[in-house]
Amino acid sequence: MKMRTKSLILMVLIIALLVLLGTNSSAAGLFKIDKISAIVNDTNAKIEWNDVEGATGYEVYVELPAVGYQYIGTVKSSGVQIIGFEQGTTYSVKVRAYKENGSNITYSDFSQEVNFKYGEDEEITSTLGTIGKIEAISYGTTGSLKWNKVDNADGYEIYASVGNGNFIDMGTTTSTEIKVIGMDKNRVYTIKIRPFMDSSEGRIYGSFSELAILKFESTTEEVKVNKVYNFRISVVGTKANLSWNSVSNADGYEVLVEMPEGTNAVYSVDTNKLTLQNFSAGYTYKAKVRAYKYVNGNRVYGDYSSLKNITIEEEEEIKLDRVTNLQVKVTGETAKFTWNRVSGASGYELEIYDPDRGYLTTTTTTISKTITGFDNPYVTYTVRVRAYKNVNGNKVYGEYSNVQYFWEEQIKVDKVTNVVVTTEGEKAKITWSKVSGASGYELEIYDPDRGYLTTTTTTISKTIAGFDNPNVTYAARVRAYKNVNGNKVYGEYSNVLFFWKEQIKLDKVTNVIATTEGEKAKITWNKVSEANGYEIIMYKPDGSTYTTRTTSTSKTFYNIEKDGLYSVQVRAYANVSGQREYGDYSDKLYFIGGYTLDETAPGQVTGVNIIRNGENVTFMWNPVSDALGYEMKIYTREECAYRIETYKTMETIYGIPSTENYIFSVRAFKYINGEKVYSQYATTQVF
Repeated sequence: MKMRTKSLILMVLIIALLVLLGTNSSAAGLFKIDKISAIVNDTNAKIEWNDVEGATGYEVYVELPAVGYQYIGTVKSSGVQIIGFEQGTTYSVKVRAYKENGSNITYSDFSQEVNFKYGEDEEITSTLGTIGKIEAISYGTTGSLKWNKVDNADGYEIYASVGNGNFIDMGTTTSTEIKVIGMDKNRVYTIKIRPFMDSSEGRIYGSFSELAILKFESTTEEVKVNKVYNFRISVVGTKANLSWNSVSNADGYEVLVEMPEGTNAVYSVDTNKLTLQNFSAGYTYKAKVRAYKYVNGNRVYGDYSSLKNITIEEEEEIKLDRVTNLQVKVTGETAKFTWNRVSGASGYELEIYDPDRGYLTTTTTTISKTITGFDNPYVTYTVRVRAYKNVNGNKVYGEYSNVQYFWEEQIKVDKVTNVVVTTEGEKAKITWSKVSGASGYELEIYDPDRGYLTTTTTTISKTIAGFDNPNVTYAARVRAYKNVNGNKVYGEYSNVLFFWKEQIKLDKVTNVIATTEGEKAKITWNKVSEANGYEIIMYKPDGSTYTTRTTSTSKTFYNIEKDGLYSVQVRAYANVSGQREYGDYSDKLYFIGGYTLDETAPGQVTGVNIIRNGENVTFMWNPVSDALGYEMKIYTREECAYRIETYKTMETIYGIPSTENYIFSVRAFKYINGEKVYSQYATTQVF
């Protein structure tokens, strides 16, 4: 389905329009358009009619909903395309021909109306014939209408107007004859009819018929229409205002104007006045008027009034001096134009050229004019002025002044200097030197995570948060601005200043020691300056990890497995702007889960030394005075790879690959009452 778009109705004739000048006249019945049709699709309406012999061109009128008929242009050919209609709305078109004879124009009667609706899916063509003249008969309060049958018509729509009112849809009929009853005396009823045909695309209409007139009239007495009296004409410039006394029983009036070339123009009105214009100077026209009354659908005329002359005097030449001393004063985007007064001038016309907006024309009755909107500093504007005088409703112009060139006023705002950025955690305070005359300042910040950020301030400092990425470089620059006529005029940007998130440098934790006792392991380390606390991560024998924090320099862990290989790392942290800033982790400390010790246990092994020679590794340590022997263990990262008991303080193991790291520890033992008692493990070594 095509999308329906509601918008203002825009009608465009796809031809060149002819501008008509001269005297307008009507010549009903002299030449006429007999046939008109409409072809409509989803983009345009194509209106066609028969050529009229001798016609200079054709005027096109379209009836718009709630507006009525509107003149939309003149064409030379017998067809026109119209676009821009609203879908779902029915429009009517009528056309009349005209002939030009010098400065005079003679018009035909209007064609019948043709109706169309903006198409939706398929082309719809008005193929119905037309209704000819309607036979209208009035007798008392009743009237009858008859017309010829139209081929292919499924029925007829009847429209009626009472007096000068709008036409109202009175319904449909399949007959070619109807009766009208209940007519009021002295009221004129105007009828028009159009055929229609129902199709799968919807109802298709033919053209409206000519208008038929009905009026309640007595058929037994002669109708007498009085003569028009007191016919008056007043001439203003090239315009003539005609008026006369009303005739009591008249339905309307017909005005006949005799042209200098011998042709006549006829106008019909329903009031006792008429205004005609565009007469040519130096010629005399003659006019008279008569009243008429409708009787059985026909006009019965009274006598003409007296014949009156319409004389347009030749206008004397009006000479206006040229405008001089044109001056332009620019403030921001506002320009004030002044010039010398011209004697006899009624006013002045300014012509301004704006490269962005084209030619602009404005008028004034004073010798100055102030205009805004000259806001482009990159273009040159021009202005010139001429005087005019009002003569018979028209403007007579003098010569243009010299052209003056002007530009938008350039407001100079100094460059911002001395920009300084001070960071505190994720906040940055930006300061700079004051710029004389500035209304405020605009900061442009580049954040690789958030893109370009722009903010304004009327002070010379701004604090901004959110610079929380320690791995990127931020940039800032500042420019001043001044408010001029509602717009901001900017100065040059300052130099770019780079900055980073404030880095709190914490020392690496050192001297991590593990002391085991039974199922407990106490981890201690050296204090780190400026630290608010410490984070400890423990790696368990099953491969899992456990992380905790403390504000002291020690932490005790429980449920330590006997002989299980553990490792720990510690790092310090500081609280900065609501976030933790961490130092580096300590070296990893390995330890083995121990036994419950008492005072009878031998001393701890010290002085461990490891020497690797290829895949042969020698382990040495200091002797323990009360020890009987020693138990040494070598761990991979997953399990205990070697367990050796020895009574010496040096052992060499052959065939240990150098492709991975091993952890070594040793402890002393002795027997008490036949039971082996162990010391605490020596500090672990990685090799």
